[in-house]
Amino acid sequence: MSWGIVVSSAIFGTWFLLSIPYQFNKGLGKKLQELNHFSLLPGWTFFAPSPGTSDYRLVYRDVDQSGVRSEWKEIKWCQPRCALDAIWHPHRYRQKVMVDLISAFAKMLKHMKEQGVDIENNPQLWMISTPYLTFLHIAMLMPLESHTRSRQFAILEQKRWAPQEQPALVLCSSAHDVEARQP
Repeated sequence: MSWGIVVSSAIFGTWFLLSIPYQFNKGLGKKLQELNHFSLLPGWTFFAPSPGTSDYRLVYRDVDQSGVRSEWKEIKWCQPRCALDAIWHPHRYRQKVMVDLISAFAKMLKHMKEQGVDIENNPQLWMISTPYLTFLHIAMLMPLESHTRSRQFAILEQKRWAPQEQPALVLCSSAHDVEARQP
């Protein structure tokens, strides 16, 4: 057996074993969450103790030269599932990225609040985060309306058990200039 296989097995075995307690918010899991600065350990939300119970929607709108805002438009990133998806589901990566970005953004804001950062009055501190900039990039990729000066995006949370209720606002960005987007 080669050393490469032994080393790889040890690394991936350790990663797998550490990812199990990472799913829990007590004891070793809490300590691992504090140490997971580079997000090397995955957080799964399929099962208890904290299953995913919400759907998230990414919406955007344009602001024209006179300040008039368009209607919100949804960016469709999650498609309805079918039986074949259990075997072949190439879109799952896009869906997973969006869910992970929302989760990472929420964790970052929670951590900032715990550290005493006033995130309401200092939005520039979280506006330079990777999740925020990725959401902005995705929103800026959508087609522009004519005479658009800036674009705004928002993330909405819809509880699965209450689809008739209005979604809750998770984040509403400021309007970002679109001039940098155009060639």
